[in-house]
Amino acid sequence: MNTLTNYQIINNKAGKPLFVVIPYDEFQLIQKQFSYEPVLPNEVVGLHIMEDKSLLCAWREYKNILPETMAESMGITIAEYTALEKANILASHMLTKAANVLGIDAELLTE
Repeated sequence: MNTLTNYQIINNKAGKPLFVVIPYDEFQLIQKQFSYEPVLPNEVVGLHIMEDKSLLCAWREYKNILPETMAESMGITIAEYTALEKANILASHMLTKAANVLGIDAELLTE
């Protein structure tokens, strides 16, 4: 068999496959497809649960971003941003803007 493959099969002594070795970049693609789970860092959970801060506020503090920076990056006033941090439910367009500034998935800002 002279077929060019991009993987290697490692067999046991009886000739049965035990492992498959693939290039790392292919492994990363497979991993992204099958094992995506958004993760809340412990610090964010602590700020949200223990200190009763909104997820938006907890993420902002975790990322060390000032409220003024968030407001400016989102194209809103600081007063509007402060109101967003106090709100339990964000409009989807604001949720998306905030998530983009924070560099996270929008679903991580929802309960």
